[in-house]
Amino acid sequence: MTYVDGLLSSLTRVKKARSLRASSWDTTGRNNDAWIEPHAPFGILPVAQRKPVLKDESGAWQIEASAQTPSAELVLNDEMKQMKSKIIKNL
Repeated sequence: MTYVDGLLSSLTRVKKARSLRASSWDTTGRNNDAWIEPHAPFGILPVAQRKPVLKDESGAWQIEASAQTPSAELVLNDEMKQMKSKIIKNL
């Protein structure tokens, strides 16, 4: 066996090869190191698209039910129940 033969013999030979390395500009997700640009901030809606905000004569806000987002029912799991009981005991 000569010096070039053996386990690492291919290290000294020139061959055509393609690297599987993908650079950060590659946003296809191959190596998950792409920098994501944040989106531009949203502009102010035109007056025609804005929901009206009204106050009555006493200065109280008039709340329109159709403009409100309905809340979702919250279901407590066991961990949440334990934490709630700890907080109530500490009060």
